Amino acid sequence: MSNPGPAAWFNPNAFTLQTTPYGTVGRNTIWGPGLQQWDLGVAKRFSVAEQRYFQFRAEAFNTLNQVNFKPPLNTVGSPGFSTITAANAGRNVQIGLKFYW
Repeated sequence: MSNPGPAAWFNPNAFTLQTTPYGTVGRNTIWGPGLQQWDLGVAKRFSVAEQRYFQFRAEAFNTLNQVNFKPPLNTVGSPGFSTITAANAGRNVQIGLKFYW
């Protein structure tokens, strides 16, 4: 397809149920959508004494909250064949404080 999307990732009319044991399409012929993810992390160490300090840390995974779709349904003849019905988790932010005494 020239413009794949979640409603139709590939042309389902190009496939039929196989009549031979092996079929005619090669392996890994259709690829799903790629993964686009930006991660960000910052950390700051604060000294309290010579051997004692604490660290503040913040991490954000998928910072820009890009939608990452899962692979399309690929069972020929099933309802929803060639559609994408799910996505990976969105942004994940973790903040922590750790003491070293």
